[in-house]
Amino acid sequence: MKDRIIDIMNYLQMKPSSFANATNIKLATLSQILNGRNNPSLEVMTKIRTAFPFLSYDWMLSGEGEMCKEQPTLPFMDETPSN
Repeated sequence: MKDRIIDIMNYLQMKPSSFANATNIKLATLSQILNGRNNPSLEVMTKIRTAFPFLSYDWMLSGEGEMCKEQPTLPFMDETPSN
């Protein structure tokens, strides 16, 4: 799941600090996940899902299917991301 969180951050063009703020995840927690020290908890995955409802929860958990259920329009970005 760590790699999928990195994929989400890259897709959204967000640095860890911005991603942590947007999802209400402590930066230390996110850092531990990204460094492979801890696996993301259900709470972390739920916070990501809540912050970015256009993401496919199935993809986040299993890696199957497409990352996005729909093409997002993100207010904090200049344009819609492309794959």
